[in-house]
Amino acid sequence: MTDVLLVRYEIAAGETERVREWLAEAGAGQARVAELLRAEGMLTESLFVEEREDGDYLLLYQEAADIGRVLEVFEAGDADLVAGSRALLEEGRALFEEAIVGGLERPVEVIEPALHATNPER
Repeated sequence: MTDVLLVRYEIAAGETERVREWLAEAGAGQARVAELLRAEGMLTESLFVEEREDGDYLLLYQEAADIGRVLEVFEAGDADLVAGSRALLEEGRALFEEAIVGGLERPVEVIEPALHATNPER
């Protein structure tokens, strides 16, 4: 069984395009992303930008064997990460602390999983 997490963060006014640009840049560096996912023990991480009448939001979905380990790596940085992945982690942390209302410690909503199923052959 894996842990899953889905949270919604409010994007500060005027920061949506900056968030999108960084996500596109991060996604283009697949080797750095893959290394970071391995270090965290992450199976799946997806980020979505949601545009609503009341503002824009960043939704973060994570699936890992141990979400606690993921949070440890993100918060403290892991000594096993090479410079490129460490830079990606630090860039993301800095951007989200500026672009997310209340920072990453204050999601607008933590969405409770009702069902999570995975293909056992993946």
